[in-house]
Amino acid sequence: MASTIVAGLALIAVPGSGALAQTTQTTSATPATAGAPATVSEIVVTGSLIRRTDIETPSPVTAISAQQLQSSGFDTLSSALTNITANGAGTLSNSNSLAFAGGASGIALRGLSVGATLTLVDGHRLAPYPLSDDGERQFTDVQSIPIGAVESVEVDKDGASSIYGSDAIAGVVNVKLKTQITGFEALAEGGTSQHGGGTSQHYAVSAGKGDLDRDGYNVFIAAEYRQQDSITLNQRGDEPWAGLDFTSIGGNDLRAGVPTIFNGGLPATVTPYLVSPTGALTFLGSGCNAVALNAGKCAYTIPQVLLAPTSNLSVLFGATKDFGDGWQAKFRASIFDSKGEQSDGGSVIFGPNAYPGPSFGGNVSNPVGGVAVPGVGAIPNFTLPANYLGSGSAAGSYLEGLIPGLGLPTNKIDSKTYRVALDVTGSVAGWNVTGSLGLSVVDTHVVYENYLNVDNLYTDLTTLNAAGQPLFNPLGGNSQAVLNNIAPQFGYTATDSLYYAEADASRKLIDLPGGDLSLAVGATVIQKDLNNPGAAPIEEGLVGNTAALTQPFSTYAIGDQTNVAEFAELEAHLFHQLEIDGGLRDDWFSTYGNSLTPKVGVKWRPSHLFALRGTFSKGFRAPSPAEEGKSATIFGLGSAQDPVLCPNGPNGPFPAGTVPAACASQPGYVQTTNPLRPETSTSFTGGGVVEPIPGWSMTVDYYHIVIKNQIISASELPTYFTPASIAENCVRGPNLAIPGVSNGMGGTETAVPLAGPLSACFAGYVNAQSTETSGLDLQSQYHVSLGDSRVTARAEWTHLFNYNLTSPSGEVFQLAGTHGPSGVSGDTGNPRDRINASLTFENGPFDATVSGYWISSFSVADPSSGGGSQASCVGAWGAGLALAGAALSSANSQYCRVASFTSVNLVLSYKVTHNLTVIFSMDNAFDAKAPIDAETYGGEFTPYNPSLDEDGVIGRYFRVGVNYKM
Repeated sequence: MASTIVAGLALIAVPGSGALAQTTQTTSATPATAGAPATVSEIVVTGSLIRRTDIETPSPVTAISAQQLQSSGFDTLSSALTNITANGAGTLSNSNSLAFAGGASGIALRGLSVGATLTLVDGHRLAPYPLSDDGERQFTDVQSIPIGAVESVEVDKDGASSIYGSDAIAGVVNVKLKTQITGFEALAEGGTSQHGGGTSQHYAVSAGKGDLDRDGYNVFIAAEYRQQDSITLNQRGDEPWAGLDFTSIGGNDLRAGVPTIFNGGLPATVTPYLVSPTGALTFLGSGCNAVALNAGKCAYTIPQVLLAPTSNLSVLFGATKDFGDGWQAKFRASIFDSKGEQSDGGSVIFGPNAYPGPSFGGNVSNPVGGVAVPGVGAIPNFTLPANYLGSGSAAGSYLEGLIPGLGLPTNKIDSKTYRVALDVTGSVAGWNVTGSLGLSVVDTHVVYENYLNVDNLYTDLTTLNAAGQPLFNPLGGNSQAVLNNIAPQFGYTATDSLYYAEADASRKLIDLPGGDLSLAVGATVIQKDLNNPGAAPIEEGLVGNTAALTQPFSTYAIGDQTNVAEFAELEAHLFHQLEIDGGLRDDWFSTYGNSLTPKVGVKWRPSHLFALRGTFSKGFRAPSPAEEGKSATIFGLGSAQDPVLCPNGPNGPFPAGTVPAACASQPGYVQTTNPLRPETSTSFTGGGVVEPIPGWSMTVDYYHIVIKNQIISASELPTYFTPASIAENCVRGPNLAIPGVSNGMGGTETAVPLAGPLSACFAGYVNAQSTETSGLDLQSQYHVSLGDSRVTARAEWTHLFNYNLTSPSGEVFQLAGTHGPSGVSGDTGNPRDRINASLTFENGPFDATVSGYWISSFSVADPSSGGGSQASCVGAWGAGLALAGAALSSANSQYCRVASFTSVNLVLSYKVTHNLTVIFSMDNAFDAKAPIDAETYGGEFTPYNPSLDEDGVIGRYFRVGVNYKM
């Protein structure tokens, strides 16, 4: 919209190459020739409508140039943005295989979830990713935007709803694509990890003709392809969490094939076995036996995916025509194709695909417009005939073990983003005008592979062919047709579309002592349409949906939304030292009505050495189509303590008929919709810019945000996991015989428990809580010339003072430096401090940049979750698996906190000729290991944090490339 660059993009890029630790820079006019008048370029900065000659506004805006992105060591835009210090709790990683928004990445400024950060492309909204965060919050998938197409990124780190409307509560990330390309440029690079896996290839090519200043036009096309292989658990055996056996520190052995409380002592092993009604085990092969099983010697490693394989193909076409007299038309068309995968790693408990035990409780169906029904396809007795496969097994025995021939349950995701945008700028009667039309569509196709149809499996296990053998042989050797019957491949397409028409105009009104009094006005119409029908086999309950971790999500959500808004901004330079800005926007939404959001900003520069600035604003987030439309999502939300089957907690005691594994039940949560109000916010920033000596500048900004009427699932409420709430909101599956039932004497057996398992828990969306957060941003940069060389140092620090979540009961939870709120997005944690720093050396054709990224340690506790049960270290361990039920000791007390993490990147480039540049980079140069996170489910219950510590999973990574330009 109005934040489109009018001219002078060079003012956005901080000189030199560096990492993502940069400050806003004051720009001034420089004479073209000695004694000639200064030439001043005008730009429109993110967060404003009015053209100005510098980007030092009352709002704290950070600018990241394309050169800085290249020198950061990251080869994707999502990785670069994820590592900015203002990104916090709720950020989304495409490597989180338990995330609703599979295959996507999102930014969560100030730790307020991706729903409170507005991400723009060239100042305009992009259609949201149709697989919403937690099934509700819509966001822009930055994983799909190619880094090679980016000219710069501006991050406005305060409330901006007075300009942009909904979602701009925590701030705005404005990704600006290339404005013009002349000549030809090609890039080719490849990389791999020192520890194996993650091998990547990256190619980009662009060509353009015409120079806007000289020829009055520019036409270009740019294409980019990037592909990266996966990294699996068995490739990272040296990681502190990768062995999965935590018994030496009082925890659990999570290796597949090992008896634990989570599998009732009867794990899924590679060698299948039969369990008789008396508990006797009969193995159907020679790979394992009862003695070895109980000794933990039947363990095996499952290739759990730690870094998802990805590929991106993008094509960007641009045409810009300068018609003279200030009129210009800019047209952009692009296709971004992003492919990724989610592979189920809940297998550390259940096995990648395992038999259900003595009975099958069925799936949860999710009929559109109806009520979710548990127990669909239940099989009360999943038992096999006597002497099954000639094993001599007793009648009524049931099967345990891995199902041969099937890989990990996997979602293959192909998301295509189509975008067309037209911006026309000009001047009419003294007004600078902009008119914009655009549409974008995100088509996300999901293919499900290796998900069991348990009823078909049982039929094939108990139906004999002409040779007297079962149609499905648990010893393997089954045809592809048989495998397709028990685990049919299926898929569906979810679509999100957005259309907009926008217009704005700005002009100088009068002269003031310090400059101009300028006015900007505008209006916009935005239409959103979400169509996420979910996959039919999941909705019908033919294939499970989160009744266990090895089942896919149901994500049905259909809705639309119309937004009409008018807005205005006033900028007054009252004196040379004082600038006052004001903005006001009125939004109407078809789903609820109106929101009025004002903003005031002040900048005072008493000296050329420093300036003070501050803003006050109101903001809002409108209920999304997924929250206000037809939604019938079924999902998993970590573990819940069953008050009937686990009345005394994971440490017992366990009376007869209780089930120790039910201390960490995994029910499916059925999400429904309610009439909702918008979330509302009040934001304040205050700080200053200091330039004490030439070449050195520093900014310090305090922020304070209060959000009320937050839209959350009732399942996230601190009171939801109480026994009374579970009894009221949850339904149980059939009460069938299962293994792991307590006999009341310290042992377990296969028996009918006191009640059926928790199968489905119902939760509507509610305006139910508020969040208050405050912190400090400090940024500094210093440039110095040393002969023919130039050195640039940058540093950026974000410190979180507080993060207070107020529950509906009025109880306040302090979550800064904790793992809370763990029920939001990917359970990322809420560290108090993040620091980025870089040092760049330039000498002729040679550039070198070293950049470091540090995240402080934080507590595993989350006092806002589990009805307060996770307020302590030991209680928080119960939310994960590695240390669930462990007693605090000197051997494990260090895991009450997630250790700090530091990654250092090195990027070297050498210009061999005028046209050819060679590039070498080494990411995570010191091979830092990802620390153990014993609380998060983000790593699929393998205790590491993919959102914060992914570089530690990848390990030291080498990349070599060449760039040719002519």
